[in-house]
Amino acid sequence: GCGLGDDALRMAELVGPNGLVVGVDTSARMIEEALGCAVADRIYNLRQTAKRAEDAGRLLPAVADEWVLEAQTLSRSGGFVCTLTAHTVVGIKPADSMKP
Repeated sequence: GCGLGDDALRMAELVGPNGLVVGVDTSARMIEEALGCAVADRIYNLRQTAKRAEDAGRLLPAVADEWVLEAQTLSRSGGFVCTLTAHTVVGIKPADSMKP
């Protein structure tokens, strides 16, 4: 999940006021903590819906790819979808997934 939202907040700076960053976490506690961090950083244009958090908790690796493809179809012309994963516990580093 997005945890405290540190990466999402950095991405929000990159996309600017006309962009959209969606951070997802299956832990309601983490979402609350992330919202608190954002307010502390003076970021107020946040949206939270419990339904989305619940839906995210039902994502399985097999359907996550379908979710990413659906997100791509919903992005604006010229937009893009970026997913960040790091599974260093099992030896997969983010850079490994970017190799052609």
